[in-house]
Amino acid sequence: MGGGVPDRVLSAGRAHAQAAAALGHWEVAEVVRKTCLEGQSVKAIAERSGEGRDVVVKLLKVGLDLLAVHYGMMGRKVG
Repeated sequence: MGGGVPDRVLSAGRAHAQAAAALGHWEVAEVVRKTCLEGQSVKAIAERSGEGRDVVVKLLKVGLDLLAVHYGMMGRKVG
């Protein structure tokens, strides 16, 4: 029996860490995680955080733009 963590799991962990690093600021990463991975609405995030909806939308847009750059889907211009 082989031990250790399978290569695909290690690769997925590295890819996740690189994507999280591409998001930069923790507030951007948190909004992207809550909307894209957890399925929370912008309205719900804004209500829970006490931020305005426009602030949450801007953080989400910046995060998605950063991920698009990270994955080579658009040029370097962000924000």
